[in-house]
Amino acid sequence: MAKRATSGPVQVPPRFHQNVKRVVLDMQEVDRHLVFGVLPQQTLEDLSQAVDHLRATCWAVLNSVVDDFADSQRATVILTSHRLQRAIQLIGALMEEIDAGRLTGSTKGVEELRNQLGRAYKKLHYLTTGKPAPPEPG
Repeated sequence: MAKRATSGPVQVPPRFHQNVKRVVLDMQEVDRHLVFGVLPQQTLEDLSQAVDHLRATCWAVLNSVVDDFADSQRATVILTSHRLQRAIQLIGALMEEIDAGRLTGSTKGVEELRNQLGRAYKKLHYLTTGKPAPPEPG
């Protein structure tokens, strides 16, 4: 995939937002093909690189918002909101994997994820209730 160099900000065409909506719908279709189709490895690798690049670019732009706001606290709130929404989506996807039996106790990384989620739960519980989280049943 060829990279296009830009010398600075570009004018966003009025139809850009409609294009993004179309891309989102196309990505949902791609997702279905990824799950249920048989795709060549090169196609998967190309898609993975494109998505990684787009995700990194979006996060870079979101992080640069901090510089554009006079009140950097507002930018932090925006970034945190995006991170929370992404975490919620990922956890939902993991729950589907668990329910489908594709993620098990022996899956690589599950123990580390459980530990991280446990620490996050304790912090969120305290944050929302002001009380320590109850101990895990042993």
